[in-house]
Amino acid sequence: MTNRKAGIHRTASKLAALVLLLSTIFVLSALDVLPFPAITIQWPSVHTEDSAQYVPSFEKPLERELVLVYFGSASCVWCSNPDLPGIIDSVKSAVRAHAAAHGMSFTALGVALDWDAKEGMAHLDKIGRFDDIATGRSIYGLGARTYKHLLDGTPKVSVLKRTPSTLSDGAPTHFEEKELIRQTSVYGIATWVRRGAPIPADTY
Repeated sequence: MTNRKAGIHRTASKLAALVLLLSTIFVLSALDVLPFPAITIQWPSVHTEDSAQYVPSFEKPLERELVLVYFGSASCVWCSNPDLPGIIDSVKSAVRAHAAAHGMSFTALGVALDWDAKEGMAHLDKIGRFDDIATGRSIYGLGARTYKHLLDGTPKVSVLKRTPSTLSDGAPTHFEEKELIRQTSVYGIATWVRRGAPIPADTY
């Protein structure tokens, strides 16, 4: 037998032994004699933006402020996207930076359009921290009624310029608000953030 033929014979023998071994393991596993190793395939989650979680300032707002309003709900499939919390935190960071650059305060408001206030609070908690929240009674709740003119789907973010109209004992009686930016859908919000979350300069 030549060296080449001997090498081929040895390789074939090794393959046959391997096949026999694997077959034996499979049969024994099927008979519950030998535990079969479980193999799990898991894709890594995609993080659209890397950002630290937003922390409210707990400070008295300045005369002017930028308000980021997040609209979502526990029952919305798109609001359950695992990348959404990171995206919204990136939005908060970007809009807060805009506010600081223009001498304005920043507020993050979460509005959950759920009938059950508890479910809405749980959803907002998954999204991240907010300075203010409104949840419960679906479109009949306080948050939905207040911003009914902004609602056109979820998830959604809206950036408002807010100024107090009248001050009484240091507290505003009501606010004047103007919408500057509106972005709807995970893709739309993420795309806006990737572009630096621009806000038209003439709207400040």
